[in-house]
Amino acid sequence: MANSSRPTIHILGTGAIGLLCAMDLKKQGFRTHLLTRSGKKYTKNQTVTLKHKKKFSTESFELQASDSLKSPIDILIVCVKAHQLISAIAPCVSHITNRTVILLLQNGMGGDISLLNKYPSILKSQIFHGVNTHAAIKTVPFMVENTGQGSCEIGSVEAPQGHDAIALKKRCCLLLESTFFNRWNKDINTLLWQKLIINAAINPVSALLQCKNGELLEEDIWDIVIKIIEECCIITQRNQIQLSFDRMINKVKQVCISTQNNYSSMAQDILYSRMTEIDFINGYLLRNSQNCSVNFLYNQIVVKLITSRQKQFS
Repeated sequence: MANSSRPTIHILGTGAIGLLCAMDLKKQGFRTHLLTRSGKKYTKNQTVTLKHKKKFSTESFELQASDSLKSPIDILIVCVKAHQLISAIAPCVSHITNRTVILLLQNGMGGDISLLNKYPSILKSQIFHGVNTHAAIKTVPFMVENTGQGSCEIGSVEAPQGHDAIALKKRCCLLLESTFFNRWNKDINTLLWQKLIINAAINPVSALLQCKNGELLEEDIWDIVIKIIEECCIITQRNQIQLSFDRMINKVKQVCISTQNNYSSMAQDILYSRMTEIDFINGYLLRNSQNCSVNFLYNQIVVKLITSRQKQFS
C-alpha cells in the first residue's frame, strides 16, 4: 500500500531500467506513475511484470500521457536516452515547480546542461544524477527481467546551498528508502565521469564491430579500446577529475568480463537503426577537450563513424 506521506513519483521512460525502478519503488510503498509519450494509447491501469531468478511478480500502475498531467510533479525520474531528453520532458515542464526533484538516470553527460539551457525555469539545484549498475532487459512491453543485481548511487554535481536546495536534496534522499537506490554519493561527478569513460571505451567499438562486450578483450580490438581510454583520461584530468589510466583500464576490463555475453546499448541501437547517445558520450568528451593541445584521434574517429552510420537511418 502506498504511503501518503511520501512524495508521488513520476517515471519518464518505460524501458528496462524505468520499469525495474518503478517496480521496486511501488513495492516499497511509493506512489509511482509511469509517463508515456503523448498520443500513445494504453489502458489507464497497466500491469507490469518483473522476472527475477525465475520468479515472477506483478504491480499495477497508472499510466499518464505526459501532456495530460493535472498537478505538480514531486519527483520526476528520467529514464529516456540522453538525446531524447528535451523532447520527452517538454510536455511535463508546465508541471515542474521549484519544488520538483528531477533525477536523471542516463548514459553519457551533458543532458543537465541541455535542460538548463532549454528551460530557464528549471534550476540547477533541482537536477540530481543517478549512476546505475542494475542490469535489466525488457522482453516485451511492460515486462522486465532483472538480469543482474547492482546498485544505483544518487547525488548532485554541486553541494546544495541554501534552504530550498537542501529541501530538494532531502526530498531526493527519500528515494533511498527503496532498494533500487542505495547510496547518496557526495562526489557523484567523479562517478559520472568514470561511467562516461567506461561507456566511451565499450559502446562505440562494440557498436561498430557488432560484437559482444567480452570480444573487446581480444588483442587487436583491446588495443583500440586502450587508446580511447588513454585519451579519455587526459580529458578528465584537464577537467580536474582524477581518474588514473590504470584504474580505468581495470574498470573497463571488469565490465567487459562481467557483461561478456551482452551487447552494449549502442551496439543494439546501431543494429536496429536507432539514434545512439554518441553525442553525449564520446562527443561530450571531445567538447570538453577544447583547451587541450592533444589530438584525440581515436575518439574523433569513433564519433565520425557512428555519426555516419546514423545518417543512413534517416
